Amino acid sequence: MGFLCAAALKDGCLPPREVSSGRRSRGAGAAIAGLFSMEGPTPCWKDPFLALTAHQQNSVAPLVVAAVLRRARTNGDLALIRETLQVALDYDLVNGPAPVQAASLVRRSQALDRELSKRAQRPA
Repeated sequence: MGFLCAAALKDGCLPPREVSSGRRSRGAGAAIAGLFSMEGPTPCWKDPFLALTAHQQNSVAPLVVAAVLRRARTNGDLALIRETLQVALDYDLVNGPAPVQAASLVRRSQALDRELSKRAQRPA
């Protein structure tokens, strides 16, 4: 992380002072904000995200989708993963490693569920 921060702060590489307005994924920010769980510790990025304008929220929506998916996976919350993936599909935010990996996790969990159901139905 230290190397990443040092590279990002190198001369000529400073991030913009403000989040630019997103031109695509209109409404994605509001949809993602609806996914925030009230349970557990509040993520440190929640309040700054909610303080952004709707257009700015749309601009950072892919990053927040990744963060919500990561948090859901860590908590083992498959329902939140599915909800987040649905929002990502609805707002064309699926091009990235986090949504792809989350979709794979859902497929694997469904395959495991089917296999366990088959085994439970077999006579002993």
